[in-house]
This record gives sequence, structure tokens and C-alpha cells, in this order.
Amino acid sequence: MRFLTSLSLLFAFAVSALALTITTPKEDDDVDFSKPYTVRWRSVPNDSSNFTITLVNTNGHNVNKDVATEVNGDEGEYRIDAVSGVPLGDGYQFNIRSTARNNQGILAQSQRFNVTKVARRTTNDDKNDSDNSTQTSSSDDSTETNAAVGSLGGMVGSSVIAGVVGFAVLLAL
Repeated sequence: MRFLTSLSLLFAFAVSALALTITTPKEDDDVDFSKPYTVRWRSVPNDSSNFTITLVNTNGHNVNKDVATEVNGDEGEYRIDAVSGVPLGDGYQFNIRSTARNNQGILAQSQRFNVTKVARRTTNDDKNDSDNSTQTSSSDDSTETNAAVGSLGGMVGSSVIAGVVGFAVLLAL
């Protein structure tokens, strides 16, 4: 009985280790978007092969900007061109979002990092910003809602792992 419980816990840990994980940037890294920046991740063969990388910040800036589309997940890294049109600040994250028709949603989130520099704006940025960014609202309610939604992605991964562990323990009993 004890062996089955240990085996179940080991299986749950192994499943969580196999998920798509963003390895760069790390927590509290200072990121300079005035020049190209490389995002890195770890994946396994069953992860989505193509996805979008989105820059988000729900820490008062309400940023939601696709910085790369149709990224080949097998590469393990992607060099993003210089980014403009976002405010300097902390609390930024990259979301890796699936573009598969049958599996849309956030696959991975980076740790929170700081944006210390951005590229100069171009005329294309104005169009891209209106297409990909949420407009800042003066209402505190919208900031709280966006922060809650941003936190949801991180909680989903933890909930899945907890569910697998719980199910494995029940099977062992």
C-alpha cells in the first residue's frame, strides 16, 4: 500500500515536470526591450508545436501584446525583435498561448520580470497597440479584475497538479 502511494506521488511529480516551462526570463530579471531579447523554454514532444508569445502586465499597466506568432515550440527559444509601445515597470510576464484550434489557451507563463528599456515607437506601433493591447482604464475595478485574470493562469497549473496527486492517492487507497 505504501509503495503504491509513493509510486502515485512520483508519477504526479513526473507529470508536472514534463509541462512546457518558460526558463528565461527569470523572476525579477531586468529586461531591455530596446534591442532583441531571447525567450527560452523547456518542452516535451507532446507539447504544442506552434504557439504565440504574448507580453502581459496586469500590475497597473494592462498590457496584452503579442510579440511573436507561429513560434516553433521545438526550437526551445525565440528571439523577439525590439519591443515598443509598452510602459517601463515591473510585473511583466510572457504567456505562451496555444494556437491549435482544439487547444486554445495559456500553456505556460514566465516568472515576473521588469522592463527597463523599450524601443522607440514607430507608426506601426499605433496600429499594433490598438489591435493587441487593452486600453488603460481609470477605474480601479478594471485593474483588480485584470490582476485576478492574470493570476488565474498560474493557479490552473497548480490545480491540475494537485488534482493529479489527489487522484493518484485515491487510487492507491
